[in-house]
Amino acid sequence: MNMKPTGKGKSRSKIDAKYNGVTLPADATQRRRMRNKLSAQVHRKRKEDALNTATEEVEGCNVVISKLKAQLNDMRAQVSPL
Repeated sequence: MNMKPTGKGKSRSKIDAKYNGVTLPADATQRRRMRNKLSAQVHRKRKEDALNTATEEVEGCNVVISKLKAQLNDMRAQVSPL
């Protein structure tokens, strides 16, 4: 009977493990912490970008509201003498 060790998936060297282009440490705990740290950075960046996009959208809406209010006041001024 031929008994070969059965591994789950392909084995890879722990030394050259990378995550988002960053080489991870050999220690499993340190690798997990580093991956978590990098993931948190990506999340914060994504959140900041979303907030900036929303802020720009609100500013654009405020400009439209101001223009519409000015237009409404002009129309009221034209109608009131009638």
